[in-house]
Amino acid sequence: MEFALNQADQNFVRTLRDWLADAKPDGVGTWEHWHPPGEYELSDSPAAQEFVSRLAEEGWLGGSLPREYGGQGWSALQSFLYLVEMAHRDLPSGGMGAWSVGPALARYGSSYQKSAYLEPLVRGKCTFALGLTEPSGGTDLARLTTRAVREGHEYVINGQKLFTSAAHRSTHIWLAARTAVTDPPHRGVSVFVIPTDAAGVSYTGLLTQAGERTNALYLDNVRVHERELVGEEGRGFSVLMEAVDLERLTLCAPEVDIILEELLGHWVQDGAEADDGVGDAIAELMMWAEVALVVGVDAAWHADQGRRISVEAASCKLISSLLRERATDLALTVVGEGGQPVPPEAARGTRPSPLNVRYLQQAYKAAPKYRFAAGGFDVQLDLIAERALGVPRSRTFRSEP
Repeated sequence: MEFALNQADQNFVRTLRDWLADAKPDGVGTWEHWHPPGEYELSDSPAAQEFVSRLAEEGWLGGSLPREYGGQGWSALQSFLYLVEMAHRDLPSGGMGAWSVGPALARYGSSYQKSAYLEPLVRGKCTFALGLTEPSGGTDLARLTTRAVREGHEYVINGQKLFTSAAHRSTHIWLAARTAVTDPPHRGVSVFVIPTDAAGVSYTGLLTQAGERTNALYLDNVRVHERELVGEEGRGFSVLMEAVDLERLTLCAPEVDIILEELLGHWVQDGAEADDGVGDAIAELMMWAEVALVVGVDAAWHADQGRRISVEAASCKLISSLLRERATDLALTVVGEGGQPVPPEAARGTRPSPLNVRYLQQAYKAAPKYRFAAGGFDVQLDLIAERALGVPRSRTFRSEP
């Protein structure tokens, strides 16, 4: 890969930074509340909702999609650079639909699906939740049990999904369902686009320890027309994995750079002379933050060469997940009382920090979920071991073909 950005990519970043300098409204990008990478609870944040609408109006939302559907035709590297710049400013990038589902639909979707979903997605009128994880199979998609049975020109879908985080504020579900029982099991998986208001679709809200809203999704005899099948029946695993690889890239942790830089300034001001090991710990984590960024750029660069990026995306996801845990733990050790999350009112009495202590508390509580978001650690490690290192499989079936 090329480590230096070419002139076109440098101009892209410069243009984005100039636009953001003028476009960011008050109340967005304040580092007051932690939120999932690239997202806000839009229903609870009018300022963020207004900002995402402006992203759509100005052509920044879904810029990686083809121009004929309203996108800008960005390269994968430019899309990654966009996500990094937004994360460095604590700004919403538009959600998973624009950066993972959209590109998969652009590649595998039918003419009807591209017309029906891509342009509305770019305009911010169509949003997607991911209906992948299940209670029985976890993040291993080859073990999913939700069934889709064909009846004439329709499929009847029954099953349950877990951690469908955006279901309560999305227009559609990007759903994985089993259309056949096969060996190997991934051969019988298909992908569907389902409206969240379809008859038989319901969900129950769940709160994580960080206060995030996620959902358990229920599908009770949901009927969907065959035109909503993405790609070929029973051959949807490649469709899913392309979207999941892109999702893993969106989970890169550039916001940790900001936490560590602010933490370093705090430590230099208040404790640099103490032999407490904090300086060494910050330096090590800053190194790993740089590694995560380089791995993400490498993945995007390889995607632009037409290569599948499963290994690179899994590596980026693993490094970033561990980095979030270690960085937020260290931040609260230095900033908080006794290294534990403290109530906002108690935090006001601790040493001042450039970052809002509540943000650090929420990020600390949210970090463990990245051990399974977009695929559990065991799945990622198996994938890297098998594909990159040539280690023989130890399980009875492959979770990713």
